[in-house]
Amino acid sequence: MKDFSKKMMSNLYGNPHSKSDPAHLSGQEVDKVREEALRFFGADPEHFDLIFTANATAAIKLVADSFRDLASTGTPSGTFWYGKSDLTCICNFSSLEVMVHSTPLSM
Repeated sequence: MKDFSKKMMSNLYGNPHSKSDPAHLSGQEVDKVREEALRFFGADPEHFDLIFTANATAAIKLVADSFRDLASTGTPSGTFWYGKSDLTCICNFSSLEVMVHSTPLSM
C-alpha cells in the first residue's frame, strides 16, 4: 500500500484515451496491469485479450453482444455457463436473439 500511495502521490495520471503525458502514463499502467492479470491466469497475451469494464453488468452485456454478433454472421457460437446465484441481468440473455445455449450451474 505504501508503494501504491507513493506512486499515486508522485505522479499525475490522466485519461488513457487522451493525448497527453499523464494520459500516456496511465495507458502504460493499464497495459502493465492487463499483462500481469493475463499472466496470472496463464493466458498468453499473444492469444488473449483482457477488457476492463465499468461493472459486472457491462461485462455480461459485452459477452451477450459478442454472441449476438457471432450469430448474425452465421458463425456457430458456444455455450455460456453461469452460476444459478449470479446476477439477475444474466436472465436477459434469453431475450437476446442469439445462438447460445445458456446453462445454469449449481454452485
